Amino acid sequence: MMQDESSRSRAASITRDLYLIGRVRTLDEIETQIAAVDVPRINRYLAANPYQNPWIATLGPRKLAMT
Repeated sequence: MMQDESSRSRAASITRDLYLIGRVRTLDEIETQIAAVDVPRINRYLAANPYQNPWIATLGPRKLAMT
């Protein structure tokens, strides 16, 4: 539950809400929005906001061979 959220994290969320939407959302409102996420909603978002310019990063001692 979001009641366990740290003070620093909540302050950042409040600041982000004020900047992006001009008001502070309640924790209940945020939890309701999270619970409303389902596969059709994600697919609608992806259709409206296609991923562009994909890239990958690798770590290790050898160059990754792409085939």
